[in-house]
Parts: sequence; structure tokens; C-alpha cells
Amino acid sequence: MLYSHPEKPLKHHLEEVELAAMAILGRHPRQPFASLGIHVEQTMRQLGGWHDIAKATAFFQQYICDTERWQKKVATNAASNEQKTHTPLGALLAAEYFGTRQPWFLSLLMTMAIRGHHSRLPTMATLCNSLDNQRDLLAEQSRNLSPDVTSAHPSLTNSMNRLKNDGFDAVYRKAMRLVQEDWPNELEDGKRDQLVRIRLAVQFCFSCLLEADKALLIH
Repeated sequence: MLYSHPEKPLKHHLEEVELAAMAILGRHPRQPFASLGIHVEQTMRQLGGWHDIAKATAFFQQYICDTERWQKKVATNAASNEQKTHTPLGALLAAEYFGTRQPWFLSLLMTMAIRGHHSRLPTMATLCNSLDNQRDLLAEQSRNLSPDVTSAHPSLTNSMNRLKNDGFDAVYRKAMRLVQEDWPNELEDGKRDQLVRIRLAVQFCFSCLLEADKALLIH
């Protein structure tokens, strides 16, 4: 079984975040940002199911299941705390998976929110640099991503199949093409009022995710 927090199965946490996100959305207009072509309820369900998928790496599972042992491994250079990070790999996989879906900025929204949900929304430059500088780490994490993660969210099966069949390099190249070329081109060509609404949509969904992510955590 995969865990997201001590004694909390990953699947249960993702389901709880989705449930909390729906409750939060219930306090807002039924369909904000509809003029942008984005279905916020569906997007939040996807964020709830995807935001912690990279906790399914062997590294994070070792850390969360026996933190003291993990810390000893780090102290002896048998492991590194960078290996247990999960937001960069989660963001990369989200970019690749949602990259062909409409509207075009859905993949940007998913990637940004997942990458920043333990810190803050990254800038485009920060996102690009972090994925570029961490390529080897991301490859290592992807090789150690448990196939059992597919039980956490149905769409993850497609991502795992692409990692297995196409290889990490193909997935990485597709995601980086979005980050380095496609998104910047769309943002450069976009009208100011539309870009402002896209920014607000990203910020709104990100804020909902932050609140939903901690709403049902009981320690």
C-alpha cells in the first residue's frame, strides 16, 4: 500500500482532497471562469487526484513509512532528501498528460498548481529552470515510481503506460516543449484581458488546492 502521510493511504488522501475541494467550490459561483472554457469543478477533481501522485516513488515511501531510517540513510549519504521530493515529478507528468487537452492553459494550470502546492506558484522561469536542472533526478524518480499508483486515479494508467512504453526521455521532451515553447508562445500572443483571467483562474484553483490539501488532515 502506498502512503501520502504517516498511516494515511495515498488513495484515501487524494479522495479526501477531492471531497474538500468540492466543498470549497460550493461556496463560490457554480461555474467561475466559464468564459475561458475551463470547467473548474472537473479541474479541481483532477488536481485532487493528481497533486501527490509522485509520492508513489520508492524514495518517498521509504521516507514516510520509516522517517528515522530514512534520515539515517541521508546522514550516511546512502540517500538524499531531494530523492523524496514529489512536486517536480508530479508537475512534469501533469504537463505531459494534460498537454494535449483544451483549453491550452489547462496543462499550465495543472502543472503550476502541482509544482507549487508545498510552496508557492512558480514563475515560468522558475518552473523551466527547476525541471531543466533536475532532469537526472526526475529520471531516477520515474524509474522508481510504483505502478500501484494507477489505483489512486484512473488517468494515471495512461501516464504509467507512456513512461513504460515511450520511456522517460520522450515524456520529458514533450513536457519541456510545452514549458519552453508552447506556453510562452501562447502567453505572448494572448490578449491582456484574457491573460489576466487565465492568471486569476490559475490562482483560484491553486488556492482551492492549498485549502483542500490540509482540510481533512488529522494528526
